[in-house]
Amino acid sequence: MPGNGFDPMSNLSAPTPTISVVIPMYNAEAFLAEAIESVLGQTVPPSQVIVIDDGSTDQGATVARRYEKYIQLVQQPNAGSAATRNRGVALAHGDFFAFLDHDDYWAPEKLALQMDAFRRLPHLDAVFGQLEQTYTIEKTEQDRLNFGLNAQDGYHLNTLLIRRKAFHRIGPFDPAWTIDTLEWLWRARNLDLHIEMLPQVLAWRRIHGDNLSIRARAHLHAEYLRFARMVLVQQRSHGEPNNAV
Repeated sequence: MPGNGFDPMSNLSAPTPTISVVIPMYNAEAFLAEAIESVLGQTVPPSQVIVIDDGSTDQGATVARRYEKYIQLVQQPNAGSAATRNRGVALAHGDFFAFLDHDDYWAPEKLALQMDAFRRLPHLDAVFGQLEQTYTIEKTEQDRLNFGLNAQDGYHLNTLLIRRKAFHRIGPFDPAWTIDTLEWLWRARNLDLHIEMLPQVLAWRRIHGDNLSIRARAHLHAEYLRFARMVLVQQRSHGEPNNAV
């Protein structure tokens, strides 16, 4: 995490190639500063940081404005996470795209490790890394079952760095899904992109009691079932085994 002596001016000279970071936010007052500082404090800094306020009703936008010299803040009526990320992508001008949820944060060397992978393996389309959970609420046995405790392969937007062209091959996030990132990652899988999974922890996902996965558990359960049915239909239409997910 960035310390109290964090200076966002210290390493914001734009690298080549360029990286755009999209941070969608909704009622992000409690955690947004830490998310933004983890992006601005990267050892290989991004050239563009876009924060999209999706109709927040708290003071999240006020927090974001503290960093207005270093980020691009866009405010819109509430439209949902998929539309918010898509708006950020539409504004992004980088050669690479990265995403961070407003209540999570990155390791300082995330982008450096990923850009090194792209230099070593120039055929890559996308690089992921390990994702670890961090708790600001007391862990229960059910939390452990739902979210896990240890680092795990992070096929998650928070750990992704993807080439611009590869992102547009996959296409935008689909607002028809609440689990839009899962559906998007499924489409990415079906394109047979060249993907590297790094062994280092690149991001932390914060479990704080107001996560969508906790607040809307029943709705998300229904979405997961709908998604599983869709995947099964696609697999059958392509003659794939049922365990191909």
